[in-house]
Amino acid sequence: TIYKFRVFACNAEGRSNPSEIVEYLTAPEKPGPPNKLSIKGKIHTQSVKVTWEAPKDDGGSEISKYVLEISDSLNGHTWDTVYDGPKKEFVCDHLKPGSWYRLRVYCINMAGQSQFSDVLTIQTSAVTPGPCTPPRLLNRAKARDLTLNWAPPALDGGSPVTEYTLEMADSEHGERKQVYQGPDLSCTVNCLLPGRTYCFWLKATNKVGCGPFSDKAEMCTAPGPPDPCRRPLLTCKTATCVVVKWESPLCNGAKITDYKLEWGQDRKS
Repeated sequence: TIYKFRVFACNAEGRSNPSEIVEYLTAPEKPGPPNKLSIKGKIHTQSVKVTWEAPKDDGGSEISKYVLEISDSLNGHTWDTVYDGPKKEFVCDHLKPGSWYRLRVYCINMAGQSQFSDVLTIQTSAVTPGPCTPPRLLNRAKARDLTLNWAPPALDGGSPVTEYTLEMADSEHGERKQVYQGPDLSCTVNCLLPGRTYCFWLKATNKVGCGPFSDKAEMCTAPGPPDPCRRPLLTCKTATCVVVKWESPLCNGAKITDYKLEWGQDRKS
């Protein structure tokens, strides 16, 4: 701060004229902390705009710059500088959805650095989960059912996954149907046909909504006994000879190795 001085001489007859004015500049002090660190506008999934006001006391020297720091831990002591300059607002980007952050700012004049402002705590908006990895077969496949399991998605969107949805079709482009919906990381799909290939897709859901389906997973049920043969076709060749023909049934995943034909005589004839 600049102060001006002048001096008078006094005696019994009165006071003299003043001396010449002398100016002196006191040394500046460190400024006070910036005020009112706050959010400006809406908090987005990966960014937020913050603003602050100049300190009430600049210490007698112009503020040269502000330094904004951020921490991605609510209890830790690690802070990173995200802004260093003369402005009093900044957009913090590249944040993680649904995550908590702490912000603080300080200022600098020619005398040094101020104390930190009050800490501002924010949480970014959550988004839907990322894609799940395809489900996997758990244990050995059975002829009529498959037990599948899966892992949570790598990205939960900043909100815990509340349920999973599993869809199935008998081919990649076949009609899908939902076979499971719930919070578990495994399920058993029943009432399948033996020796068949099925396609499965999985998606996760949080409080925001559903994420995308996983890539396709193909799994085969275990082989089973063949389907029943249709009624055989009989052709009489002679009084003592009959030719019997039949169609091959579905093999259900295992090659038919032989056929067994039984016959008997009707006692009433």
